[in-house]
Amino acid sequence: MNNTESPHGDDIRAVTVALRRLILSGERFRQQRAQQLHLGKSDLTVLAFLCELGPLTPRELGARMDMTSGTMTALLDRVEKSGFLSRNTNPDDRRSLVIRATPAGEQAVAWIYAEFDFAIQQVIVDSSAQGADAATLQLHLEALNEALSANTAVTFSHNDNPPSPTRMGPHPI
Repeated sequence: MNNTESPHGDDIRAVTVALRRLILSGERFRQQRAQQLHLGKSDLTVLAFLCELGPLTPRELGARMDMTSGTMTALLDRVEKSGFLSRNTNPDDRRSLVIRATPAGEQAVAWIYAEFDFAIQQVIVDSSAQGADAATLQLHLEALNEALSANTAVTFSHNDNPPSPTRMGPHPI
């Protein structure tokens, strides 16, 4: 059953469009905060991984970012030069390095999260005043996150023929 056959098709379509816009707004938010810190978006992503997960090896970061070792080295050089991360000898394998966020890196990520949290809190407070339940919203967002995460693990599970640039017309994501 496609969305035109579903009695809720228009509602579901409106939700998916709103979520895509939210994702794009999140990307713009991340880009602006990265620029304010004189970093690129990928630099900021690495810094967030380090703050969320703790110290990681360059190989582990490269796997999370889907980057080659050469690309990861250049990125780490940039972020280390900015003072937001440090490279140290891995105590478990002296042939390897461990990458850590510096206190300045942790403070930068905390600042970004505080900015993000403030914007989200305003919406939740307004929604709660209109009868929406924050716990229900959290459950739905976690379910959406799991669904999108599962979908990224399976390439083109829904559509085995992704559009090529030559077949794509003007269509917002």
